[in-house]
Amino acid sequence: MSSLGLTGDDVGRPGGKLSQDSTLAPKLYLCVLRGSGVFDDSGKFSMVNLKKRLSLNDYGGKSQKEIQLFIDAVRDECGARVESSEEPPENRAVILVKCISEHEQREMERQRTTRR
Repeated sequence: MSSLGLTGDDVGRPGGKLSQDSTLAPKLYLCVLRGSGVFDDSGKFSMVNLKKRLSLNDYGGKSQKEIQLFIDAVRDECGARVESSEEPPENRAVILVKCISEHEQREMERQRTTRR
């Protein structure tokens, strides 16, 4: 993941690496700093808060567990595969979200049903 050389500055802004490299087009990369700030006051995951936070570059310090909760929440809410880099650059948790196509989604549902 770090081989992509993405930084917070490259995510979600015109002219960033994502808009220049068409091979990255099917994927959505989020640079999420420690302390996601995407949970509402009751502690529930909020897509609205997530969308507000995606372009920000500094959230303050949060624990690895909180980052993992954020990763899990994104995966659950977006139906996406989420991986975090083992060594966050500059104290960041860099998260890769690969949006799952409808075909992949159907295939996953089929596999879930067959296992039961």
